[in-house]
Amino acid sequence: MHQHQEKQKMIQIANSKEAKKVYEDYMKTKDPKALTKEGIIHSYEIDNNSLYYNPMGGIEVTIYINHDKKLDIQFGIVKNNQGELEPSGYTYSKELSHLLGE
Repeated sequence: MHQHQEKQKMIQIANSKEAKKVYEDYMKTKDPKALTKEGIIHSYEIDNNSLYYNPMGGIEVTIYINHDKKLDIQFGIVKNNQGELEPSGYTYSKELSHLLGE
């Protein structure tokens, strides 16, 4: 039961408005028109099955871009001293890197 509660807590955090702002702010640094018709990044989904606690603190969240599992970004999210969520790091797939013209 305890593990289930922890998982629900992670899902709640990963899908919160605050967490989505972290993802979207980052996507907009990579693609200024992200989440618009003109952007390369049109949509994203959070992979609730991939969530886990990072031993260094916070949680790790994988999101998929444009419904394509090859286009993923993995975020570390932590609470800062003000109790707000912020990124602790990100990695993304080489396929996404190519799509963004990097």
